[in-house]
Amino acid sequence: MRNLHRYSTEPTKQRGIFLLLVGAVLLAAVMSLCIGAVPVAPKDVLSALLFGKAESVSARIILYTRLPRTLAALLAGGALAVSGAVLQTVLCNPLAAPNIIGVNSSAGLAVAIACAAAPMSAAVTPLIAFVGALVGVLLVLGLSEMTGASRMTVVLSGVAVSNLFGAAIDAVITFVPDALNGYSDFRIGGFADVTMARIAPAGGMILIGLLLTLTLSQQMDVLALGAQTAQSLGLSVRPVRLIL
Repeated sequence: MRNLHRYSTEPTKQRGIFLLLVGAVLLAAVMSLCIGAVPVAPKDVLSALLFGKAESVSARIILYTRLPRTLAALLAGGALAVSGAVLQTVLCNPLAAPNIIGVNSSAGLAVAIACAAAPMSAAVTPLIAFVGALVGVLLVLGLSEMTGASRMTVVLSGVAVSNLFGAAIDAVITFVPDALNGYSDFRIGGFADVTMARIAPAGGMILIGLLLTLTLSQQMDVLALGAQTAQSLGLSVRPVRLIL
């Protein structure tokens, strides 16, 4: 009976923690809009967000500086958290992360090549980085599928792919030094000069990815039990992995 009671209260506890975390994120977002070199009252923030008129100094600060920065932080944080959870589920390894299995380095290589070939391609950098990252993760996943590698071997192959792409980045920058400017902006990142126009391309891809991942949350729960167990429960493991 104690075990049954414990299991029955776990979903309620998880929902409570989830709501608490959502509230903390919303509170942090509101604080980021209000607090700064120029303090802005919450009512002025609400007015600027509802009516969208940049008539006052406070409204211009909110709409052109703090709102883009806050949205960028929320999108980046959500994308990093969900991508880590997806990779760990797909590869069945708690060590899997974008920076370990070559996702970051493959995205960086794509951006470095784009900066070397077309220095004025900054507007499409998010799309180029996305394609590069997708190629990297599919390469690691394909190698693991073809070789039937163990969980640890997949992570080690990802580290090898990451180092290979890192060397390629160094080669591109060595042969085309001008590519370093655009690549450095991408590699270091930051929210200081973020605008709504710069957020839009990456934000669209992130939101689509988050929504698709949410629709596959049940399949992820089954896949987290292991490939063989998920297969025995009727889940088509390979297509689900590929989609994720």
